[in-house]
Amino acid sequence: MWTDNSQLNKEQISYLNDNDKAINIFSSKIKNLAEKPPNLFVYPKESGLENKRILEYDYQAEAKLRTTNIMGVISYKAQGEKPVTISIRSRFDNDEQQKFLLWMLTHTFGGNIVDLKTDVNELNFQNILLVFLFHYHLGCAYRQGLFKQYMRILYNDSNFRGALDVNRHIKQNFPFTGQIAYQIKEYSYDNPILWLIRHAAGYIRSTYPQLYNTVFTNNQVVGELLRIIKEATPSYTPLKQHHLYYKCQKPIRHPFYTEYENLRKICLQLLRHEGLNPYESSQEKEQVYGVLFDGAWLWESYIASLLKKHGFIRHIRGFGDENGIKVFNDGYRLYPDHHYKNENGDIIFDSKYKFWNTEKNSHDIHQVLAYMYITKAKTGGIIYPQKNDNKSDNQLSPKKLSGYNGNWWQIPFKIPDATTDNFEDEIDKNEKEFLNTIEKLV
Repeated sequence: MWTDNSQLNKEQISYLNDNDKAINIFSSKIKNLAEKPPNLFVYPKESGLENKRILEYDYQAEAKLRTTNIMGVISYKAQGEKPVTISIRSRFDNDEQQKFLLWMLTHTFGGNIVDLKTDVNELNFQNILLVFLFHYHLGCAYRQGLFKQYMRILYNDSNFRGALDVNRHIKQNFPFTGQIAYQIKEYSYDNPILWLIRHAAGYIRSTYPQLYNTVFTNNQVVGELLRIIKEATPSYTPLKQHHLYYKCQKPIRHPFYTEYENLRKICLQLLRHEGLNPYESSQEKEQVYGVLFDGAWLWESYIASLLKKHGFIRHIRGFGDENGIKVFNDGYRLYPDHHYKNENGDIIFDSKYKFWNTEKNSHDIHQVLAYMYITKAKTGGIIYPQKNDNKSDNQLSPKKLSGYNGNWWQIPFKIPDATTDNFEDEIDKNEKEFLNTIEKLV
């Protein structure tokens, strides 16, 4: 398993040496990969991630390749050949449990699974990522209401309507008893899409019980939706899994139920090892599938979840006119990651998922300085991750800005050793130290 932002050696890519096509695919722009069915799940969708690459050419590296900020699992399959899969974990994880990556995912999507006992190999890693996406989109789907579609319902009573079902009528109502067998199309909640969601939830509960309990049971909204789906699907049976596969192949194109289309694809990927393989019948010559996250976005989301407790807002492009900071009178705006508004002076921070170096990352410094000078912020700077065992000076002290005497900070957030048994306690401690530093600034 590879790590993000790392140079690759020949041994790491040895299984790709005879597959130049796979290397070219993995070094293509993500937007080109997402066009190859079945769809590739890429998060976030609004950050320009589609223009980034999983692998970049680096001629100083032994294998001439290096990973980027992208983390997750991706597979490439040519027609008639076995799939080629690569997995990329956080560089702060050095064991099979992916503790820091999962910690960031829980703060972004909800739950708490640091104590997950399952080894996170490539298969489990991809499935666990899909579970987070299933949980996330299930919550989003709840806001769109319960999915309904037309279903052919069979009746056998005296209230005849719809189309007469002759064969079933002769079979069930001979001699004639006053009842008529007929069928009618009705707009129903008891449909294959909700059966599929219910089946996927059952698969997660049986395969990853601890994950299910911590991620789903602790979320009242998602738990309520699963309960409602169970009540709305009385005809569901887990024995119909292959029937489900064929019933759910058609994409959901209804403009109101967009989140259910995401759920449909996620469920089919989760259940692929139950025989519900969404790829085996594909006639495409090339298939790319998997789950990818932008490490920079995950890091920013994680820090935002912590700073929210102190009143910081997170500016995201495209979320209304009040979002971002106004630069020109024509409405042009910039979008700092973390912004605290105060009468005594604003505070602005950007979180950077980088090997921080002041000289090499001058562009990021210029970016935050622009935010500060526009808002006349009293304090600003960079928040970056750093290993607990880093030997650099941990004494935090600001630098004074020329011009209006603002304070510039570079705040390292300590990431504990992922191999320790008390990782959760260690990172909780580091979070408190980090927030204490922020509280003094506020």
